[in-house]
Amino acid sequence: MSSLDHGLVCANSLTGIGTINEALKELDAQSGKSGQISLFGALIEDKLSEASQLLIESASAAEATAKDVEYASQIAKEARTRAEQTKLLFDAAVAARLGLLDTVGGADPSVIEKRSMQPEVRELVTTLKPAHMPYLFPEVFLRENGGFDVLVGNPPWEKIKIEEHQWWGLR
Repeated sequence: MSSLDHGLVCANSLTGIGTINEALKELDAQSGKSGQISLFGALIEDKLSEASQLLIESASAAEATAKDVEYASQIAKEARTRAEQTKLLFDAAVAARLGLLDTVGGADPSVIEKRSMQPEVRELVTTLKPAHMPYLFPEVFLRENGGFDVLVGNPPWEKIKIEEHQWWGLR
C-alpha cells in the first residue's frame, strides 16, 4: 500500500465509460450483432489485457524497500501507457454520445482515435474529466464477472438531514 498511484483517481465516473460494451455501442454500430466481429472490441481488450497483467504484477510486488515501491509505481505507469489507446477510444465514445463526434460505426479504430484528438473533443474531455473504468481498472473489468465487488462513497449528507417542515407536511 505504499504506492497508491493506481488506486486513487480524481475523475468523474458519471461522465466516463463504465464498461467495454458501453463504449462499443458508441464506436461500432455492428458491435453485438450476430456473427459480427468488432475491430474496436479486439483492440480494446488486447490493450487492456496487457495493462491488466502489468497491474496484477504491480499489486503483487513486494514493497519492503523504497526501491520496491518505485518499481511497483513504474509498472503501474507502464500499464497506463500501454492502455492509452483505449483511453482515446473511450474519450471518442463520450464525445459521440454527446453528439460532438461522428464515429461512423465500423470505421477503422485509428481513424476514430485521430478524431478523438480534435481540439473540441480534448476540451470536452478536459472539462468533463471522465473516469473510464475499464481503462483505470482493467484488472477488475477484464476478469470473470468483471466490475467492482464493493463501492464505498461519501453520500451527500445534506440530503440525509431531515427537513422538519417537509417531514411534518407529509404526515
